[in-house]
Amino acid sequence: MKSVVRLFVFALVLLGGCARQIVLPGESVCPPLYDATALLTLREDDSSQRLILRTQVSDTGIVFVALDTLGAPLFTLQRAGDGADWQADVSKLYRGPAAGELIAAYSWWQRRAELTPECAAAAQLDLREDSEAIVLSHANRTWWRWHKAAPGQFEYADVLVRVNETRKEISE
Repeated sequence: MKSVVRLFVFALVLLGGCARQIVLPGESVCPPLYDATALLTLREDDSSQRLILRTQVSDTGIVFVALDTLGAPLFTLQRAGDGADWQADVSKLYRGPAAGELIAAYSWWQRRAELTPECAAAAQLDLREDSEAIVLSHANRTWWRWHKAAPGQFEYADVLVRVNETRKEISE
């Protein structure tokens, strides 16, 4: 029994070590993120999910809040300043892709018009751009892709995300 427990713990450590850490570079090397509200449609395999994502940027940090289409909270991701750690709170109701990866992918979509190789390198990614697409890769594997012919969507990992975004401020 002890060997089974040790094997299980070893497998968890090994899997945890293989996971790609999500890095969202700060505004010192990348274009700034902006306040927005977006309806995201996530398609992964044969399933789809819709969520409302609110991005709020202030002098004290940045907060991403995701709600289902009925308004139930799904997750919150926030950082208090450029160098601070990200704090995540994910609801048990959320059944989509990893919240941190989704936010990282969405943040690249927000920055798509002004991406630079220096910005991508700050997140340990390589940037490749041609007349049709922008691609971010890690260790020679494509991680994120945006096709210029379909500006309202992007792909990352095995997820297709359609974005309907507005930059208008929400009235309090």
